[in-house]
Amino acid sequence: MMGGPAKHGKSFILHGMLYHLATGTPLFGNQEFPTIAGPGILFSQELGPQELKRRWTIGYANDPLRHLLDRNLTICPRDHRIHLDSDTGQLFMETIIFEVCNRLKEPLSWIALDPISKFHTGSENDFEAVSKLMHRIEGLQYRAGGAAAILVHHFGHASEMKSLYRVGAQLFRGSTHFIGDVDTAFTLDRRSPSNCRNPKFICDFITRHGEPIPRCWIQLDGDTVRPIWKGEYRDGQKASEI
Repeated sequence: MMGGPAKHGKSFILHGMLYHLATGTPLFGNQEFPTIAGPGILFSQELGPQELKRRWTIGYANDPLRHLLDRNLTICPRDHRIHLDSDTGQLFMETIIFEVCNRLKEPLSWIALDPISKFHTGSENDFEAVSKLMHRIEGLQYRAGGAAAILVHHFGHASEMKSLYRVGAQLFRGSTHFIGDVDTAFTLDRRSPSNCRNPKFICDFITRHGEPIPRCWIQLDGDTVRPIWKGEYRDGQKASEI
């Protein structure tokens, strides 16, 4: 699960991640995080077809690995039929997954839902409602042949008192079941002004399995809107020092 405050650049970071997963290139250009090229579907319920096309064209239209991207990345823009509130909505999504798997003649490696809040209307603070949502997501993973699920979520409006003891993934909006049910939580802390053309982010990772991932810096390139690895974060380090 990846998250941060609203209007924080999460979709740009997500698109960069999916590029690397589709092309088998190191995550954000960091050789310590290799990936294996595999197919997947991005269900984007926040952006319409024109804006999605514009963003991917700016960043990846002339990429030398475009052939892999075209094969392995299927993008489904905002659509009222895409939701996980009912069997009908889930069946619609499962049909898309089945058609892509059938076309590629292989299972999917991943499914991305951006943002998870746009796929349901239940209360995010209700443990039972969130549990039902996560169960439906598992159904999509099963239909895709065991694909990983990448979920994008917003932070809640933590009070000033809460912010003293809630940090990183603890700031995700809604029930703690969101965090308890995922293997890795990846959070963004923007350290550049809203009008900055090349914003920098501190990234935190919480993992349930494997080696811990150190905090790091990622920067969005102003020309290509691609996220780029800028090194590990040091305590007290400022964005201007990168």
